[in-house]
Amino acid sequence: MATARKIDEVSAGKVVSLLLPAVSSLIVRKNNGVAHCFSLRGLAGLFRKDAPDTLEFGRRHCDLIKKEFDCEGFFTTDELPRYGLDLDDGNYLHLHSGADPDTDVTVVTLYTRSMAIRIRDRLTQELSNLLRESHERR
Repeated sequence: MATARKIDEVSAGKVVSLLLPAVSSLIVRKNNGVAHCFSLRGLAGLFRKDAPDTLEFGRRHCDLIKKEFDCEGFFTTDELPRYGLDLDDGNYLHLHSGADPDTDVTVVTLYTRSMAIRIRDRLTQELSNLLRESHERR
């Protein structure tokens, strides 16, 4: 994949609620400027849209969340600039989610905080299962 870092477990940060009233993003403004975010440690680059493998990886996991939660999915700082957010917005999201911009990805949800927590837990579970299966194949 896009990252050469070896990780032994998938770890997610706490869900933080951020007010982003000044962004030009229509999807964020439709949610009254509120985003609920969390970091996935060590997974920077896995959700990029500029390479086929990471595009497919991100699409598959976003579709899983869309289906299981009957929602519009999520987006990540790996995908910026996009969705009316720029790289400065991405730095703000990283900073306030406790993410290291060099190694972590910040996941952005535009739902209730409780749903964001459920999405974080489900996504972490799915990625942990994928990592475990990868280790078992070695």
